[in-house]
Amino acid sequence: MKKMLFTAALAAALTMFFSVTAYAVSAKFDTSKAENGIVTITLSNVGSEIIGAHVQKGNDQKNAYQYRKINNVTSLPLQMGPGEYTIRVLRLVEGNTYKPVEAIKIDVKTIDEKAMFTSSNLHVDFAASKTAIPTLAKLSDGKTKDADKAAPVYEEIVKTFKYDNDLAAKILAKTVTMYVPVIDPVFDAKKGICYDYAAVLGGALRNLGIPTKMVFGIVPELTNKDGTYVEHAWNEVLIDGKWLRVDATFDTSEFLAGRKFSMTTRKSSETTILKTF
Repeated sequence: MKKMLFTAALAAALTMFFSVTAYAVSAKFDTSKAENGIVTITLSNVGSEIIGAHVQKGNDQKNAYQYRKINNVTSLPLQMGPGEYTIRVLRLVEGNTYKPVEAIKIDVKTIDEKAMFTSSNLHVDFAASKTAIPTLAKLSDGKTKDADKAAPVYEEIVKTFKYDNDLAAKILAKTVTMYVPVIDPVFDAKKGICYDYAAVLGGALRNLGIPTKMVFGIVPELTNKDGTYVEHAWNEVLIDGKWLRVDATFDTSEFLAGRKFSMTTRKSSETTILKTF
């Protein structure tokens, strides 16, 4: 009888152990492209949980990027340059509180910036596109120079997209808190906020091998009613050895107003860059 009770207790304990183990979130880090500025995280057993990531260079917590939600397979850029990185995978437990899942440290001696900004990542996920990126790529058929390849893609987005005021209002009201553009639905709807414009243009140009940054920051043209600045998103594109500020969102407004616009002409160059992807 005692042996049966012991066996039953052991079986119950093992069942509980394996159940917890089987459903615990785990992360696998692929650092094989770290010198190209990319680390890929593959998650397992996520279920309905929200998983984030934290990428920090060195010991300064201010020198870091926080990702509130990542996908089951996510590539993250090492845009802070060569050095020692700590990459943490985190699980959202409540509110804005995250708990650690797994972490790694890597020492990256060199980073190829051109390779990093022609790669797909969480915010510029062109690798996942089945329709938008191939469609936009055809616009540059026969072109050889980067400026000539970029121009028709840029003009297509400027002339066919419209700004999504409803989504912008929801984000400002914080009824939408974890928004990350998915290129194909944005392209199909021909509508988005600045974040969407930058993701689609950035993805299309990277797919063509043109180094392109997605930039978040502050521009003088955008302020709230109380005078505080609104965070904006745009692109920087490497053309003929120079990084050019390209803002498809602003240029859509110029197009709709019947004014002249250009990929390489901006209203103002006085920007404050906060984040780059």
